[in-house]
Amino acid sequence: RDTTAPVAATITPPDRPALAVTGSPTGAVAAQMSPGLCLDVWMASTEPGAPVKLSFCHGGANQQWTATAAGELRVYAGGGAPLCLDVDGARGNDGDGLIAHTCHGGENQKWAYTAAGELRGVNGKCLVIWGANAYDGVDVKVFVCHGGANQQWHVPTPAAPAPAPAPAPAPAPAPTDGAAKVFA
Repeated sequence: RDTTAPVAATITPPDRPALAVTGSPTGAVAAQMSPGLCLDVWMASTEPGAPVKLSFCHGGANQQWTATAAGELRVYAGGGAPLCLDVDGARGNDGDGLIAHTCHGGENQKWAYTAAGELRGVNGKCLVIWGANAYDGVDVKVFVCHGGANQQWHVPTPAAPAPAPAPAPAPAPAPTDGAAKVFA
């Protein structure tokens, strides 16, 4: 069963207005403080439990994340069994690392993209570039949200739909008594 088929949903992160998400956009999750670096399943591993780090953006399958209406970020969604971005150990404590793990719908695999560019997860913690040093191979973890540049991300979002055409004006009503009406 394809659980990444386009759908419409509203995700409401804690203390943020609801954000509408339509479809299942796929692409790189890039660090705003260093757009050339992306979330990466390290060493392109397809094994559950593989670490997720920051690496140079290259467009490989291990950097193509699909945002689902369930709030998951899935990788390898194009074939086989996808993996989900997962807070290792499921606790959501400051400093907990990230892994790509079998999708199971747990709270440690739910993410909300906020208007501030944060990715909030379990216990309301944000994805953070550990140590605020963006370089190839640095750890990405969860930490209390503080609005820093090391907690801001570019996430795949759907293209805005084209506006609907304006409706045609309604025709004037026809006379009801069969006679033409003349207005002076």
